[in-house]
Amino acid sequence: MVAMEENKNIDKKSIKFLKGKQTDWDELAKDCVCFANAQGGFIYLGIEDKESFPSEKQIIQDKNIPDVIQKKYSSTHSKYQYSSNN
Repeated sequence: MVAMEENKNIDKKSIKFLKGKQTDWDELAKDCVCFANAQGGFIYLGIEDKESFPSEKQIIQDKNIPDVIQKKYSSTHSKYQYSSNN
């Protein structure tokens, strides 16, 4: 297995990032805009910083999380500048 390390195209967010009402959606939106303004990239939710894969014990009960992320991202990303000059 190849170790997944954060770099200019990969960012990992701990499962702890999804803290319900305390989730920092602005932080996720900023990361998305940074990747969009650069060369693109991937944000992996549920992977701890020093790990390459989610914990085998990690279970995400809420199957609506992708929809929640999309909705929250859509409502926050307009706060940040996006440059299409790339």
